Amino acid sequence: MLDRSIKMNYKICGKYMSKFFGCLFFVFLLMLDVFTILGLLAAFVCVMLAYRELFDRSLFGEEAYTYMMVPLSMKDVILGKAIAANLCMMEGFAVMWVTFGVAGLFTGMWDWNMGFGSIGGHLLQFGSGLYDAVGDGVVSAGEIIYDKGQLMGLAVNLVLLPVQFLSFSIFVCAVYQLGAIMRHLIDPQRSSGIATIGVVFGSMVVLLGVPAGVAVVDDMISGDIATIFTAVIWIIVPAACGACMLIGSIKVLEKKYNLC
Repeated sequence: MLDRSIKMNYKICGKYMSKFFGCLFFVFLLMLDVFTILGLLAAFVCVMLAYRELFDRSLFGEEAYTYMMVPLSMKDVILGKAIAANLCMMEGFAVMWVTFGVAGLFTGMWDWNMGFGSIGGHLLQFGSGLYDAVGDGVVSAGEIIYDKGQLMGLAVNLVLLPVQFLSFSIFVCAVYQLGAIMRHLIDPQRSSGIATIGVVFGSMVVLLGVPAGVAVVDDMISGDIATIFTAVIWIIVPAACGACMLIGSIKVLEKKYNLC
């Protein structure tokens, strides 16, 4: 039944993901700094709306009857939502990665600004290994010196970037799902603004706290250098936290419905 749950939840994400891709396409056509930022913000809003529909409204809102009619276990419901959301996010990541690359090909230059073509050019330089070709291992922007070990760390981080993104996506989905469940348990009628603010604040603390903790540990061990440890820790910790919260969400809902 898990595959059925995934298909149901993937359809919920579909309408928002089309808007997400539309925002990226809009940004790609203009390739101007201010529109780049606005377009990426619009794409982010589309993702948040999809999360709200997927993890909250479809489970506790007016459309929740769909799940009551389909014989799905709480495990299938929660995992189906998480898998569908991560499939959509990885599709979005792939589209954004390719689009940045194409933008970099058009511009051929990069800097540290938020320009769309600049980001694309930066990724292209990372991917093509141009750091290796710079004399004495000195990068022109910022005069940062990389030895072979540092270059290897950069390469590993780049290759594992999709996995790191997936790990963080699992973590974000889990926080959103658990937050929606806690909000429903605290305030089933959705009449308390304080409860909503409290859950949102708690979710933001977790969303920011875990990456901040990982960053501190990474900085203590690796410093400013991108090492293989950097890639590993940014994969394992968010994914592990996300998996624990998804398991917690399943247990809480199973207990709630057993009590009912």
